[in-house]
Parts: sequence; structure tokens; C-alpha cells
Amino acid sequence: SQRTGLAGGDLPASSDTYTTQVRIGDILVFATDGFFDNVFKDKAVEVISQMATLPVSEIAAQLVQLAYQASKSLEESPFGTAAASHGFRHRGGKPDDITVLVARVVAGPTGSTGH
Repeated sequence: SQRTGLAGGDLPASSDTYTTQVRIGDILVFATDGFFDNVFKDKAVEVISQMATLPVSEIAAQLVQLAYQASKSLEESPFGTAAASHGFRHRGGKPDDITVLVARVVAGPTGSTGH
């Protein structure tokens, strides 16, 4: 089993690694559970699609605000839905730390292999 870090958190070795194909212009969103526990994927995609031409910093700020407001809400949340699927009742959002990183894929220098 993985040991936890000094402050009780997970060690980097326990993180998940993903690989995917991207194209120029794609928007990548990396976020903590504080975001994903409070914002349904469809809502996040809707917001990102509406803001796709704006600077990534503005998209990230809007996503953080969306998750923060949802964390204080009594509306249905992904966390509540997951809790219900395990036999627990949880109404509303889940207060937590929220971190969101948004990046846009751009062309690399000429001759770049992208590796």
C-alpha cells in the first residue's frame, strides 16, 4: 500500500497517469476532486465551450467560481450522486479545496517533435 505524505496527503507515486491525443486549439482541464465533486462534467463542458475563445486564465477562474458556488449549494452534486450509489445520503455540494488548471494546445516551434 502507498504511504501518505507528511501532511497526510497522497504521495506523487499514487497519482494516476493518462495519455491522450490532442490537436492544436484543444483545451485541457486539470482539476482536483474539489472541482469534480461539485461540478457535473456536462456543466463543465458547457461552460468551457461558451468561453473557448477567452484566455485560459479566465476559463479557470470561472470554473473555480462555479465549483465554489456549487460547494455551498443544496443542489444535486456529483459527490451526492456518488454517495447515493453507495447507500449514503448527501444533499448539496461538498466544501473542499478547489484547484483548476486550464491549458490550450498550441503549435510548437518548427521542427519540434512534441516529445
